[in-house]
Amino acid sequence: MTHLTNYSLGANYCRKTFFKGVVSIFVYRNLKYNTVNIDEYNIDKGIEACAIELDPTFNKLCILVIYRSPRDDFTNFLKRLELILQKLYNNKYNIFICGDVNVNYLMDSNRRSQLDAVLHSYNLTGVDKFPTRFGLNSETAIDNVFIDISTIGKYELYLLINGLSVHDARLVN
Repeated sequence: MTHLTNYSLGANYCRKTFFKGVVSIFVYRNLKYNTVNIDEYNIDKGIEACAIELDPTFNKLCILVIYRSPRDDFTNFLKRLELILQKLYNNKYNIFICGDVNVNYLMDSNRRSQLDAVLHSYNLTGVDKFPTRFGLNSETAIDNVFIDISTIGKYELYLLINGLSVHDARLVN
């Protein structure tokens, strides 16, 4: 278990059938939140997700964290993601997604188009425009932040190198 000073574990999903693998949301100690139950949509090494709703002063902002294995059936991932988004949308949440979708947003592809089509149907747009993972001879943007820019308004996105992962983190204001 990871411990971060001044943060508590708000939500997480830990794989049930495979060793290693977890998605989690850590919440700053002074923020009030509720966990949003989306466990029924999780599939180990398929779509692994967790969500929280921040205090009502944040206008029903729901933060959704997702991971998609690069070896998963992409069509199944899209179907499960759509089910999660339907649930959140039906509950009138303002949705903020971050995570590792293993779709490279530095280049156009069929998978990127398919994912964008699902996200756009909920007015969500990828706002991350820089690499998140660096290899010896390559760089990718397989981690992203997706928001409804019509309701979120002004935002700033920064690269945050934290040393916790092979992926660089994001700081969103």
